[in-house]
Amino acid sequence: MTKAKQIEYCSLSKEMDLDEPHNIQPWKRLSFQCAKTFVFIFNGFFWLLGWTLIGVGISLQSSIGAHKYLASRGYEDSVISGKDYGGYSSASELCLSIGCIILLVVLLACCGTHTENHLILGIYLAIVVIFLSFEIVAITMVSFHKEKVEQRIINDIKLTMNFYEVKNFEGITKSIDSFQKVFHCCGCIDYADWFNTTWGKHHKMDVPSSCLKNNTWQEAIHQGMIDTSNTVFTINKEGCFKHVRDYFVKNLHLFRTLIAWVL
Repeated sequence: MTKAKQIEYCSLSKEMDLDEPHNIQPWKRLSFQCAKTFVFIFNGFFWLLGWTLIGVGISLQSSIGAHKYLASRGYEDSVISGKDYGGYSSASELCLSIGCIILLVVLLACCGTHTENHLILGIYLAIVVIFLSFEIVAITMVSFHKEKVEQRIINDIKLTMNFYEVKNFEGITKSIDSFQKVFHCCGCIDYADWFNTTWGKHHKMDVPSSCLKNNTWQEAIHQGMIDTSNTVFTINKEGCFKHVRDYFVKNLHLFRTLIAWVL
């Protein structure tokens, strides 16, 4: 073997040895495996988030049909109107779109990490940076339009109350009852919100039993119509929106910590 061939053979052997996994130092291999495991676990949470958003989007699409169903039954008031369909349709489409994008991003992250493909990981990093930029913009917009956001939430809560005890919407009924019992609240702004709902049109001057301070009085109170002038002290008068807002304000530091961790 000539000297030139020997040098070429030695160089090729060194390159092959460097590429062999067993030549990587143990602590580096362990660190790399830990990093890969962390990426898989971290993206697992976002995988669940993506499917959750898709589920919410599908649920909102179903609620659009429910709005039209109620309208067809003659319950067309200021709370349920055609102008609300567009907002719910946009919200459902937004949830479905974001959910699908999150699933795609998670898939890119897992594939790129598993195959150690720099191109896929680069695309993943670019998408994450774009998402973080949108997140910062969204938080800023919410801060500047706090009153509009709160009013939109109030309208949505009042709209949801119209599905209370509506056939095929038992889940909403259970959720509202559980919410009012846990937070000891009634209605959105106050208990009188129930008087203007679909349920309230069939139960004049009445509120659901979950509004009662003491459910053992249910039979005594619900023997017809509630006389609010005499028995209002037996129900929770404050609305649920105030309690939800206070809950978020009270735990604001937890949400800030979560956002900081994600960033």
